[in-house]
Order: sequence, then C-alpha cells, then structure tokens
Amino acid sequence: MGILIDGYSGAAALPRALRRFGYECVHVQSMREIPRDYLSAHRAGQWREALVFTGDVDGLAARLREEFAPAFVAVGAHESIWLADVLSEALGLPANGEIGRRLYLDKHFAAEALAAAGVPAPLTFAATTVAEGLESAARIGSWPVVVKPINSSGSDGVSFCHGPADVERACRALLGERNICGQINDKLAVQQFASGRAYATHTVSLDGHHVLVAVFEFAKRTGPLGGAIYDCFRLISPAQHESWRELYHYSRRCLDALHVKTGPVLGEIMLTAQGPMLIEINARLAGAGTGSCAEIEAALGHSHASAYAQRLCDPQGFLRRFEAPMTMSKHVWFVAVAALEAGTVNSLAGLSRIESLVSFSDYIWKPGLGDALRPCIDQQSIPALVVLSHQDEAVVRADYEAIRALEAADVFGLKEERR
Repeated sequence: MGILIDGYSGAAALPRALRRFGYECVHVQSMREIPRDYLSAHRAGQWREALVFTGDVDGLAARLREEFAPAFVAVGAHESIWLADVLSEALGLPANGEIGRRLYLDKHFAAEALAAAGVPAPLTFAATTVAEGLESAARIGSWPVVVKPINSSGSDGVSFCHGPADVERACRALLGERNICGQINDKLAVQQFASGRAYATHTVSLDGHHVLVAVFEFAKRTGPLGGAIYDCFRLISPAQHESWRELYHYSRRCLDALHVKTGPVLGEIMLTAQGPMLIEINARLAGAGTGSCAEIEAALGHSHASAYAQRLCDPQGFLRRFEAPMTMSKHVWFVAVAALEAGTVNSLAGLSRIESLVSFSDYIWKPGLGDALRPCIDQQSIPALVVLSHQDEAVVRADYEAIRALEAADVFGLKEERR
C-alpha cells in the first residue's frame, strides 16, 4: 500500500502507474478544500481510502502505520511538498529532511545554498516590505529584475521589473496577498534576470542518485496585456540535443547543493552566455501536461510520473532502467493557445481546425462553448494547451505555425461580453 498526498495535476496519473506495480493508494488531502485549479484533475474513485489532513502529523502517521503499513509516501501537487516529506520522515521512510524542505520551499534560501556550494545561479534576495524590495533591486544593480512569491508555482505572481517604479508596484500587488498555493505572500524573492534558452528538467532521485528522465526546451512570449505568457514546450532528444549532458551535470550539482535525496523534482534552468543557471526548482512532478501524458510515454518509454512510480515501487528496477542511454521516437510539443481579448467562446470551429492538423494528438485542456475568457496574463489564464506529436519535426513546426495563425484570427470565436 502507498500513500499519495494531493494527487492532482501531474500526480493524477500516479495511481494508475502505481497499480502497474501492484500498489493501491490511500489519498491524503493536505488542505480542507481542494484548490479550484485542481478540481478538474481530481479523481476521487482512484483511492483505497481518502483522508483529510487536520494538522496532526504524528496522529496521521500513527493511523497510516497501523491501518495500512505504507511502503512509501508519494508527493503530489505543489501544496503537498511539505506534508509528503515530513510524513515520510515520521513513518521512517526516505525523506529529504528539515534542511532540504527549507531549501526547496524558499527560493531565497535555495539561492543562498547554491552560492555556498559554488553552483552558478542568479543573485536572489528576500523582501518582506516594499522598501526591502527596492533595496534588493539596487543591490542587484542591473535591469530588469524579477519579483515573485518566495514559495509558489507556475508563473504565479512573476513580475519583470524594468525600474524602481515597477518593483514598487509588484511588491505592493503581491505582499499580503494569497498565492495560488493558498499561502499568504509575506516574503518575496527579488532575482537577477537571466536571459538565454530556457529548459524544464524532470529528475527523479533515489538515495541521492539523480536521474534526468526528460527535458523540455520552452519559450515564453509577450501576452496581449504586455506580460510574459507561455508559448510552447518542446521535448528534446537525449541522444541528439547538444545541451542534454550539460543540463544533466548541472542539475545534479543543484540537487546535491539543495540536499535533495529522494523523489521527483521539476527544475527551470536557463542556458546563459555564462553557462546554466537555476531559475526555479520544485520538489514535485511536472504538471498534468508535460509530466504524465501518453505522448511523452510513447516518445520516451516513460514520463516523469511513470519513472517516479517505478522509483517508489521497484527502486532497483528504476536504476537498471535508466542505466542505458535514452532514445526519443517522436517529437512532442505542447502549444499554449492564448485568448487575446475578453469575451465568451462563441464557436468551436477554430478548435476543430486545430484537431484536423496532421500532428494533433490531444488537448490537455480547452474551453467549452459559452466559457468566459480573459486576455492571458500568465500560465493559469491560458485557455487551451495542445499536444502535437509526430516523427517528423518539420510537420510539428508547420502545425505550430498554423495554430498561431488561427490564434491571431480569433480561434475561440470570442463574442464581446455584455455589461
């Protein structure tokens, strides 16, 4: 029997993956209410039993030990990171420990740990007030700077500031507000801006041995209101991409510096002119798209979620599996389709045209007729995410361009909302 904390987002695929190894799950909900963004990925019927955490770690551990004798505790959505690790520790199961939890739950502490270990990373300072935010930006000494919550996920609250006025505006907008993880922003990270090619790294660790199971090159673009929104994520080949080995070795240095010993990690690394730099790290699976979809499994033979499931259920088999070089049989792109203005979805014809593209495989999510949309400002406001998959990358690229043309021509058939 296994324990899964917050089995939403990328972790929604874990119960099925675990059953392949003969394990059922008890689900533990870390919060009294499931965050709204996860409701669509909540699959209540997948669990042997469902529990809600009430704040008593020792009591929960005692009940789980007595009733289920768990073999492992699996981390789920971002909100589960602390509870999954501390509960593993209480049950005597592999955990990253108090130092590790502090480092990967606080972007400022993580940056300090990387610096102490001699791992290149952007300068990052903490700010609990507007004045500290301005002082931190001045210490960085170059523009732009990035202001963001100290512990959140996705692109929640990420602000690119080109001068003191932007820093002040971002700090005032974020401090004291609740982020998408349900926590109050009482501290912000002010970070040096790093430019270059951006990569999302998916790793799984076992007893301090780190395996890089997938890498995506991704890009952002300027949204309709001027902010940065996602463009697409492109799966890269372990055998053919020139940066794979560099990203692998740098990822291992980061994970060692941050005391990661066990579990999945999603990293964001920028390959700059000075070399790789860690922008973000989250000790969890990648999201519902890139972390677990069937197209990734078809291309690589595994996904972040399935690799983590094997690490939990068959540790030695996991190590043997990733001894051999990985190959990639298909090109897989995840293309974000943005709403460029406000309105309600008045036609599904544009989405049907996307479905007719040669490399179209699936939607991770899409809006329905009558849904109200707003101009995209971040990851959470993107209304459609399309999976393209094909053996020929030229076909995928052509279909990507076709999606962008449809987007510019109002793919959602938006009808202006009446006031």
